[in-house]
Amino acid sequence: MVIGLLQLELLLDGTRSLKNKRSVLARLRAQVRKKFNVSFSEVGLHDMWGRTEIAMTTASTESKAIDRMFASLEDQIEGFPAVSIIKRHMELL
Repeated sequence: MVIGLLQLELLLDGTRSLKNKRSVLARLRAQVRKKFNVSFSEVGLHDMWGRTEIAMTTASTESKAIDRMFASLEDQIEGFPAVSIIKRHMELL
């Protein structure tokens, strides 16, 4: 069994308050969890309006499957309105 961890630092354009940031993250979380079988959590930059750090984890029998899933997941996040990935870190355990 292989466990994958993907950490992303995101730039959230247009967020003007923490309440607005939480709303964007809630919609992003719902969209990601609907399409992919991952755990999703905000893990850093909690008090910054325009940026956040999120982590997603999943498990599989093959590391290639996790690589493909995370690549698709990043594409979906990049396609989300006003969200840009500025830093990426992936680990396979």
